[in-house]
This record gives sequence, structure tokens and C-alpha cells, in this order.
Amino acid sequence: MKKQSVAAACMTALLLLTTACGKAEAPVLPVPQEEQMKAICQLAVLECDYHNLAKFEQKDASKFLWMTKDKRFWVEYSATAVLGIDVKQVSMDLEGNVVKVTLPKAEVLRCKVNGDSLSPDSYIVDKDSAPVTAEDEVRAFKEAQNNLQQTVEADSDMLDLAQTRVEELLKNYVNSLAKATGTEYRVEFHYLEADENA
Repeated sequence: MKKQSVAAACMTALLLLTTACGKAEAPVLPVPQEEQMKAICQLAVLECDYHNLAKFEQKDASKFLWMTKDKRFWVEYSATAVLGIDVKQVSMDLEGNVVKVTLPKAEVLRCKVNGDSLSPDSYIVDKDSAPVTAEDEVRAFKEAQNNLQQTVEADSDMLDLAQTRVEELLKNYVNSLAKATGTEYRVEFHYLEADENA
């Protein structure tokens, strides 16, 4: 009798231990996140160095009696342009194993003439030019910056390279998650039209 009650007590204790634990929860696997993609896009910029020569010309800049002189000089400078995408317009949807990423087209994020590339030797004045003033140099510098922006915006090869760089980094992010979790993802890119960017 004593052996039966000890056996019954052990069996009851065993049942209580096994039912009290319940089911173990399955670990939550990481999935692609929109915020992570935006952070990657912010880092996926392409910096390009440009070397340029901007021309400045002003007709009849100085007059003496019946003679006039034009003002002509050139500005030689180097600059850096940063190409990438506007991260505020990046969005992502996860539908099953399909990662749908919506991106704007790559654009010029910022352009800057390198101030240390400008010196008195950067301004090349035509030998027959009227005297050049500091105001002329400032105007030429501003024009050089505008020309740089237009030059970079017209460089479709570099913009395409910046777009490709963003796409590759986003695919690598999704593929690394897929490898870590054993999940197969397919990445689809959709692009905003120019009028949607505004």
C-alpha cells in the first residue's frame, strides 16, 4: 500500500511538472524591415569627383573714349557630387516571401565646389581682358556651382550606377536575412515616377 501511494505521488508530481511547463514558444525569426532599408539607402551614396573649367565673359565691360574691352576669364576648380536616393520616399511591403521595395530614381543629393581647389591661380584671365574684380570672381564661382549641378544631373551613367548600388545593397540585406533564417525571399523593385517624387 505504501509502495502504491509513493508511486501515485511520483506519477502526480511528474504529471504536474510536464503540464505546468506548457508548450515552448517558437523563436521569432527576423524579417526585412523598412527602417533598416531606409538606413541602408542613406549609406548607399555614390561620391563623384569632378574637375571643371567655367568660362566667364562680359561684353563691353570697360570703356575709354571710343574703345571698349570685354571681360574674359576662366575658373578651374574641382568639386564633389553626392548621388543617391531620397530615403523619405522609400517604402517596403512584405507579402509572403516577396519583398516589394518602392524607390525613387537616383538623383543628385548635393554638390559642392571644393573651396581648397580655388586659389588666385584658379582664375585664368585672358591677356586682352578688362580688369577682373572680386565681384566677378564671386559671380563666376556661383555660375560654376550651377554648371556643376547641371553637369552631374546630365550624367546618366553615374545616376544609373548610384541606382544599381542601392539595389545591390538592399538585395544583400534581404539575402543575408534569408540565409540566417532559412527563408527564401524574392525582391521586387518598383520605381516612383518623376511626378510622384514632387
